[in-house]
Amino acid sequence: MPHVQLASALLYKPAPICLTLICFTPSLAAQTNFRRRPGTAKPKATLPTILRQESLAAIHAISTLGTITYFTDGSVSAYGAAGAAFVCEGHVHSCRITDGVSAFQAELTAIQCALEHARTLRDGAINIFTDSLSSLEALDHLSLKDNVLLLSSIYHLFQRLAAHNNTITLYWVPGHVGIAGNERADQ
Repeated sequence: MPHVQLASALLYKPAPICLTLICFTPSLAAQTNFRRRPGTAKPKATLPTILRQESLAAIHAISTLGTITYFTDGSVSAYGAAGAAFVCEGHVHSCRITDGVSAFQAELTAIQCALEHARTLRDGAINIFTDSLSSLEALDHLSLKDNVLLLSSIYHLFQRLAAHNNTITLYWVPGHVGIAGNERADQ
């Protein structure tokens, strides 16, 4: 399983690498992790039932007692109406967002909303599952060319959560294969 670490946003540590609007240091990198997917099979060459089984087994294995688990989803209707949602502890939280945003921006907003919610809970491990690989790639590559304010806000939330000893891990899961949390967030 590939493992990539993200340098979280930090504005006050020494020797930062400065990018647009935010400075990043590697000091909090161990507290924010990206995992491309919890299973081992290649998604396009695998039957949905196998993707589902592998993903559910991996999710169960990493969801330990005390871990806060989120499933996120963002969507845009054919008419341009947009929304973001996340599922945490069996409860669906959703919000309407500005019309005309892209599906990518809606997916990032769902991750942002989950992180905002995590700030209100206890400290500890946070697992966020999304079916938006493009969102994970954008967050992982620390590129602030597009969607600067949204990505900056998410990096800032990484920083704030990590400063309170939270370990954040984001995972890609396949969409529309029957993973309950993902399906509930998608409704």
